[in-house]
Amino acid sequence: MVEYANSIDKPSIDALEKQYGLKVAVSMLQTSGISQRRMRYREIYIHSKMLLIDDTFISFGSANLNQRSMSVDSEINFATDDARHATDLRRRIFSQLSGGCFDGMIGTRHDISRTYKYWTEQMTNNLLAKHDSKAMMGFLLPLWDNRSSTMRLG
Repeated sequence: MVEYANSIDKPSIDALEKQYGLKVAVSMLQTSGISQRRMRYREIYIHSKMLLIDDTFISFGSANLNQRSMSVDSEINFATDDARHATDLRRRIFSQLSGGCFDGMIGTRHDISRTYKYWTEQMTNNLLAKHDSKAMMGFLLPLWDNRSSTMRLG
């Protein structure tokens, strides 16, 4: 399975933007705070998944989109096409992740484009703050993962 997964062509983030017009920001979540007179950082692990499409459809829960989650594991997801719930959820989560700074406003193309720009800047600023042992704003950091998809733990 790992060999097959590694053989699948996975376009780079640059290719996704150039070929398909997709803007991709991959982040991880961390929190920061003073403990014992030092700034400390801790990764936030969230098992749940959320899919939000244009403030019109949301799905969230614990299920992965794979055969195992859909047929063997005990997983649950909730989905709705109620735009009011989708917009409210997007605004709450965007605001929470950005430290209350940006919620994507009413969700126009311009609003979401500004949010994307803000988030990518905030991820960079948070990385610089972490390197300088300063508090981060919100929880967003650029994803850094040096593990290989071919590694298996015994």
